[in-house]
Amino acid sequence: MKRWLYALLLTGMGMCISMNTSPYLIYPPMTMPSTTGCQFPTERADTPDRYWVDVDLNNQTLYLCKHDYTVSAWLISSGAPGRATRPGLYRVYAKYVSYPSWGIDWHYDLPYTLFFHHDLAIHGAYWHEDFGTPVSHGCINAPVIVARVLYRYMDRGSYVYVR
Repeated sequence: MKRWLYALLLTGMGMCISMNTSPYLIYPPMTMPSTTGCQFPTERADTPDRYWVDVDLNNQTLYLCKHDYTVSAWLISSGAPGRATRPGLYRVYAKYVSYPSWGIDWHYDLPYTLFFHHDLAIHGAYWHEDFGTPVSHGCINAPVIVARVLYRYMDRGSYVYVR
């Protein structure tokens, strides 16, 4: 069994996480103005009306945002050296509850996959717990329960800002 457990409470204001026992949860369970996350690109005059994601590659942190408020934030794993995740402003173009991915000597079914740029996606990673360290092939790895929450809140067309 995983060393962390979540109980999710979904509210009209956003998402709350109770039983804060996860080493990957950064912000407390509330919606709050943010000074570090939810920094939508300044060339945009407005922030999105729907939920969106801000990925801070330097801190290996993913922020779930509503307007310019942080709903929650978690540690993630972006691309390892030599396979860096490409910064930019993207939109989710496809969602899959499970998506098959394979290489020469590996095969994974990626849970709660949100594609945002060619073959780059945010998805759950059950094969490692190195969140906070860049170890992926370029995608954004999140704990599976986090990917499930993101899958619930993010729609096709939702913004993904990788910086």
